[in-house]
Amino acid sequence: MAPVRMALATLLALALSVPPSAQADDPRAPEPGALPAGTLAVGTRAFAPATKAYDPSHLVWAKGSRIHDGGEVIDLGRWRVHEMQRTPHGFFVDVSRARHDDHRLGWYDGHRLTWIGLGASMPNVSPDGRLAGWADRGGPRIDHGRSGRIVVVDLLTGRVVFSTSRWMGDDTDLYEEIYASFLGFDGQYAYWNRVTGDVRRVRTDLTTWETSPAATVDEDGWERPVGLPLDPYTGTPVTLDDGRPSTDGIEPGFVSPDGRFAFNVSATARLKITDAATGARVDPEWDSRWRWFAGWQDADTVYVALPKRFSYVRQPHERTRVRVAACDLPAGTCTTVARLRGPTTLVLGAGPEA
Repeated sequence: MAPVRMALATLLALALSVPPSAQADDPRAPEPGALPAGTLAVGTRAFAPATKAYDPSHLVWAKGSRIHDGGEVIDLGRWRVHEMQRTPHGFFVDVSRARHDDHRLGWYDGHRLTWIGLGASMPNVSPDGRLAGWADRGGPRIDHGRSGRIVVVDLLTGRVVFSTSRWMGDDTDLYEEIYASFLGFDGQYAYWNRVTGDVRRVRTDLTTWETSPAATVDEDGWERPVGLPLDPYTGTPVTLDDGRPSTDGIEPGFVSPDGRFAFNVSATARLKITDAATGARVDPEWDSRWRWFAGWQDADTVYVALPKRFSYVRQPHERTRVRVAACDLPAGTCTTVARLRGPTTLVLGAGPEA
């Protein structure tokens, strides 16, 4: 009987050693693999069709394996969240296992994780929240690896609506200094950077799916953007000069979706807000020298994270208090909506965490 008991014990130990989030009956278990390599055919299934809707006015944040969306808490089990992009239908997350450096990019649709891309960038979301796009290295094989690829997916149906590996070159040496990147959407176009071509910045029409240059080249060889993408959860990415958007600006930031306010994120955790038309400072009633953008409650109410202190070094067990306030613009009245801890490990659902 001893050998039988030993065999049963071994089988039981093996069963128990399978991580909970990898077991077949766990709704968080990631679907295997990623989108197939190569240029994807329109209609290829990337994700399951969306079945949930998430309120865009909610404060969204993550800590460890848990995503907090309003009053809902989503636990991803063994997967720890390092970066996150919210959408109306789910969350794109950069995750790894605890004490592992095995970062992966996934899509959480309210039921389970699905891995996406090969070296994919964090996706951008269209202004209406329906489309998501990214660049990855899942294109056709070229010398010593694979080329870049652009992918656009309809989140409602879960299917690919556009994908291309054109203008991505045939030698990985190109990718030592130049790489494909997805820039975002406006109401008519998807914007992205290709690897080869006279103009790198291009845009694809969301109706005809034709691609054309999205920049002009000045006499010094610099590209001047034509058309700007809009992120529904932050705004339009811009460079700023004296608090105002400028093509000659050097400070990174974004303009609110309605174009009224400019957010300067050039200094880590030292957010500045200005009137986009005049450049005048708009200072809500925050009580901390440390602050960063945490999302939008509505068109003129911004969430701002306000830690008591801030360290530039990630501290996994940090317990510093963080007050998150909803601040009215331009009046500046702030109302506390959450009290959290650990600013260096706090992950917000949208926008630059600076």
